[in-house]
Amino acid sequence: MNTKWIVLSYKVPIEPSTILVRVWENLKALGVTYLQQSVCIGPDTMTSVKN
Repeated sequence: MNTKWIVLSYKVPIEPSTILVRVWENLKALGVTYLQQSVCIGPDTMTSVKN
C-alpha cells in the first residue's frame, strides 16, 4: 500500500494560547507527527479514500 503524506507548516498567534492548544490537539487527533515546532507530517487520508 502506498501512503501519501502531507507536510504542514502553520503559524498561529502565541496569545491566546487556547488557539495554539486547539490546533495542536486537532492535528494530533488526525494522526500527525511533529518534525519541529509548527511543522508536522501526516497521512493524506483524503486521497486514500476509495469511491
